[in-house]
Amino acid sequence: MPLAVVTGASGFVGTHMVDLLAREGYEVRATDVRPPAAPGTAKFIASDITRKETLKPALQGADVLFHIAAVFDYSTPWEVLHRVNVEGTGNVFEVAMDAGVKTVVLWGAVASYGIPDPKRLPVREDHPLTAAEVGYDRSKREQEELAWKMHRENGLPLVVMRPGGIYGPRSRYGLFQLIHSVSQGWLPGIPTNMDYKLPAVHVRDVAGAALHLSRHPAARGQAYNVVDDNILDLRGALQFTAALFGTRISNLPPLPPKMVANFLIKFARGLEKKARKKGVPPKFGAESLQYMRGNYWVSNEKLKSTGYQMLYPDIRMGLAETVTWYQREGLL
Repeated sequence: MPLAVVTGASGFVGTHMVDLLAREGYEVRATDVRPPAAPGTAKFIASDITRKETLKPALQGADVLFHIAAVFDYSTPWEVLHRVNVEGTGNVFEVAMDAGVKTVVLWGAVASYGIPDPKRLPVREDHPLTAAEVGYDRSKREQEELAWKMHRENGLPLVVMRPGGIYGPRSRYGLFQLIHSVSQGWLPGIPTNMDYKLPAVHVRDVAGAALHLSRHPAARGQAYNVVDDNILDLRGALQFTAALFGTRISNLPPLPPKMVANFLIKFARGLEKKARKKGVPPKFGAESLQYMRGNYWVSNEKLKSTGYQMLYPDIRMGLAETVTWYQREGLL
């Protein structure tokens, strides 16, 4: 029975990865700074990726490593993002190589691309990684650059995934905030020219793709976008979500997308400021709205060419299921 280690195992994506590995017959070792909220079937070993000495017990004897652990918060200071997402990843991979781990799957992000070049759409894996303006995006770019350096120079057995916006049951950040905003009627209308693609992916496809690529002999040394089939653009996805709540988002006259994004970012920053004064976490990360400034039309052709079949190729399938889960949990 192969031994799989999952970092960030107590988080949204990590719990789904642990569940899938257990169902597939792996011996699973879960590691994070704190145990998961609900006990699972995996053995849990606490670790802090910023402290290398804590990682050795978690990684010893592992066959495959799924490195998910990272700070995913757009309001986090750069120093923290770099220490955890970049330096912490270096620690994890150094210990993994010392432990003889055979395959390492890194959770990158389509955010690493920065605002895509409109002349190179859809974005494929050879698109340059240019993220610099938003701290979280930059940290994911530098994280991946470090991983490739270790692959080239030290033989790290690396596979990189670049997921889009991950949604699904158990999520309480990221696209959940957008769904929550729609449920509250905070977005009554959207310009008709907001037809940018939405690079989204269901969490079960992220976990499924990770497991598939870890087993695929040709995936070593490769990067893969992990997104759905782009059935709906941003406007269509928001309007479909509104319909799930029995409301509607009206079509507004065309407006310059950057102007709309700048307005919403300014509004969200105001909400963040008020939240901090109250001593509570902001409900919406203003910096995440930077994605409205460009067309993140991302291709999943390379992933599907390996034989992976999307469980949720159409975002409408996953959104309906996810909204039902939120309502059942009393989150919406």
